[in-house]
Amino acid sequence: MTEKELFPPVRDLFVKRGYKVNAEVRDCDVTATKDDEFIIIELKKNLSVTLLAQGLKRLKTGADVYIAVPKPKKYSLKKFRSTFAVIKKLELGLIFVSVRGSHSFAEIVFEPTEFKPTTRDYRKRREILTEINGRTIDTNTGGVTNTKIITAYTEQC
Repeated sequence: MTEKELFPPVRDLFVKRGYKVNAEVRDCDVTATKDDEFIIIELKKNLSVTLLAQGLKRLKTGADVYIAVPKPKKYSLKKFRSTFAVIKKLELGLIFVSVRGSHSFAEIVFEPTEFKPTTRDYRKRREILTEINGRTIDTNTGGVTNTKIITAYTEQC
């Protein structure tokens, strides 16, 4: 799949919404305008940090910015919840494109919106700090999985 294949469904989506759509305008993959609305859409084959950085760069223009990627084959909201949180925190919108020959289509997963800071989870914070304060030795190695770790509880036992 190429970025070129993502363009027609994205173009059709915004044309149906009444936008004038242009391709490849000053390094922007897709632009859409309607009245005072100005949208930039960046097309990529995969969701990556580079794509997010490119989206942030486009925000400097004052446009609403979407990133458009192929819809993952094994998509589940639970699996992508953290990724969506990062994209929303960057104030970008997300479009999934399903490429199926002449039946290709694009769907807006969420619109770009102003980021509202998350509330702190004081209970979780307290649990972590209690665990830290309950330990007297540090024999664990960070980043390991399926390995026995020493907790404050096991240390006390």
